[in-house]
Formats: sequence, structure tokens, C-alpha cells
Amino acid sequence: MRLSLTGRHVDSTPAIQKLVDRKLVKLDRMFGDALVFVEVVLTQEKRGRVVEIVAHTRGDHMLHGGATEISWQQALATSLEKVVHQGTKIKGKWRGRKRRDQSVKTAAAARTAGTAWTDSRRSRGARTVE
Repeated sequence: MRLSLTGRHVDSTPAIQKLVDRKLVKLDRMFGDALVFVEVVLTQEKRGRVVEIVAHTRGDHMLHGGATEISWQQALATSLEKVVHQGTKIKGKWRGRKRRDQSVKTAAAARTAGTAWTDSRRSRGARTVE
């Protein structure tokens, strides 16, 4: 995962960088190799501290979360929570699209049940024709 940390009207101190790295471990664990690039923008405004997180994942998915809070920790946690929520939704879609989603026994049972139904329909049709 590549990380871009931008500070607008804020100096990016080692303490802030360490805080961002510590919080983004959750995203890295969640996506693994599917997480390509993360951009974090820190802004100091009159009404508080603003954190925007944009995560680029495989398949051109972009997850975006932003929050305005009193402290950097709260703003980072709130925006990360939004990104994680979007991430769980996308991961669920990725799992649902996989062919291996069903177990082998369930798939085999469904196939044999479908075959038995068509065979019985054919035999019933053959009896009525005779």
C-alpha cells in the first residue's frame, strides 16, 4: 500500500504521521493486496480539524471518508470508520461474485436434485404419450 499524507495549513509532524500509520493498519489488514493507494488530507480550519481519506482498491473502487472533529485522533477515527464501512460492503460483493462461494457438497446436491426433477418430468411425459 502506498500512502500519501498531505497537510493543508498543517505541518506534518512525525507524531501525526505515526498516528495515521497506526490507524491505517486496519485498512491494510482488511484489504491486503487489494489496497493499492491511500491518500490522507489533513486540514486545519476555523471550526476544527478535517481529515479526508481516499482509498483506491483493485477494480477502480474508490472509498472516501471525511470528518471534522476537535482533535486529529477523533477526525481520523471517524473518517476511517466511514471508509471501513464502505470497504466491508465492497468485500461482501467480491465474496458473492466468487464461484467458490458455495461449498462443493451444496453445489453437488443442487445439481443432482435438478437432474432428478428433469428426469422425472421426462419419464412422466413419456408415460402420457404411450
